[in-house]
Amino acid sequence: MQIMITHGRLAKTHVLQLGRWQLLGLALGLLAGMLVLSGVVYHLIFVKAAREGWPVVSQVVKLVVKDEFAQRDRYMRENLEAMARRVGEMQARLVQLEAMGERVSGLAGLKPEEIKLSEKQPGGQGGRSCRCSRPSSRPCRTSSRPSTGWTS
Repeated sequence: MQIMITHGRLAKTHVLQLGRWQLLGLALGLLAGMLVLSGVVYHLIFVKAAREGWPVVSQVVKLVVKDEFAQRDRYMRENLEAMARRVGEMQARLVQLEAMGERVSGLAGLKPEEIKLSEKQPGGQGGRSCRCSRPSSRPCRTSSRPSTGWTS
């Protein structure tokens, strides 16, 4: 394909010669450029419309937000149910351990009052066994104990 360019001020005519593949590449490039440009313009207009609350766009945005809230609520409900199930399993296991402890103390001849902690004695608490000022990958070392690398 030949394209001839002539102009009144130019002394001679310019000729562009394009092959099939060059023409196809040019057409695809123009198509891609127009798609990108239309997508950017659409996005900018849609964002502006959503922020300013244009009538049609605000209804669409409300539907999208409503769907997101429903998804978030369903996710939270599923997580809450899973946590409640885990807490129930832990409570059942605790009851089993307490019953086993009472049976073992009965077999050992200990009174349950001797075993139970008084309110003055704090029970076991979770957390780090090391009281470092900052967390690190290396084990804590205390100055009062020999340097074994681990604290208990």
